[in-house]
Amino acid sequence: MKPLVSSRARKRASRSLIFLLSILLISQALPARAIDPTVRIAIAYDLGGLGDGGVNDAAAIGLKAARSKFGLSPLSLREVVTLGTESDRIERLSFLAKAGYNLVIAVGSAWTSSLTKVATDYPEVQFANIGGSEIGMVNVSVMAYSHKEESYLAGVVAAAASSSKKIGYVADSADDKFTENLNAFIAGAKYGNPAVKINSASVSSSAVAQVKSLVASGIDLIYSRRSSSADVYSTVLGLSKSKKIKFIGVYPDQYFLGSAAAQKILLATLVEDYGLAVNQLVAAALDNQTITDIVDGVDGNFGRLYTLKNRGLSVRANQLTSATMARLTSAKNLLLQGKVKL
Repeated sequence: MKPLVSSRARKRASRSLIFLLSILLISQALPARAIDPTVRIAIAYDLGGLGDGGVNDAAAIGLKAARSKFGLSPLSLREVVTLGTESDRIERLSFLAKAGYNLVIAVGSAWTSSLTKVATDYPEVQFANIGGSEIGMVNVSVMAYSHKEESYLAGVVAAAASSSKKIGYVADSADDKFTENLNAFIAGAKYGNPAVKINSASVSSSAVAQVKSLVASGIDLIYSRRSSSADVYSTVLGLSKSKKIKFIGVYPDQYFLGSAAAQKILLATLVEDYGLAVNQLVAAALDNQTITDIVDGVDGNFGRLYTLKNRGLSVRANQLTSATMARLTSAKNLLLQGKVKL
């Protein structure tokens, strides 16, 4: 026998069904959030343009995705390439600002000086710098990457993978965050293997002699943050023919990491997602918004700081053992949980 259903229960069920159907119809009737068709965006690539295997190609991935997602035409999304001189950078940025582009995106830290000048001259235009971190202006969105997190993770991998238990850190002497990043690398190394020994080198001109000295001291793995030259990488590559030595680098600044030769010595790569930054900047601009999170409250930098947590950073493993991968995974989880203070 079927259970009896009261008339009151039937009425409640009927009202609930009508309510749910009404909500469904209303949600279907609501228009999708429209983008502003009058917004014009320009992206200024660094020297070399597309096909550089580095920052330009990395940024173009996000641009291609945004163009497809929002149906952007060449009139609303313009691409230019610098010749590399400071005067050319200023001229191109100024032209785009005067031409009425609402957002001008400059790819790479080499734009810092020219962008600072032009953004001062055109305060009504919104600019953005992907990969830079030194522009403290309200109309410049600094899309930066946590070098401390990168260095920490590189330290974990280096220490856990090293056979000699001696590892090295190399960066440009012009890096004003050299000490901070080195300390993060040391912290990561101690987590990777407390018994490891770390040597560092600050490079101003050629890194060849310093890298050779590090390797001669017994170091079998070098993490390099040097992107102004490929000399650290090329020296390690040359020495690897007679010595067991590996390399950890940062992409896309170190464009050479994509070569076939690099795969022979590359242990891991810290990857900065330039495409994500471009995609988010374009989406915000089309919605008449700007990205102005606090990047560095002391220096007054606003934009977005990309980390492991917001998926702006990742680690690409190349030749890691299961034991090293396990240690890396553990370190990443600690960062994601906020248990590591850098």
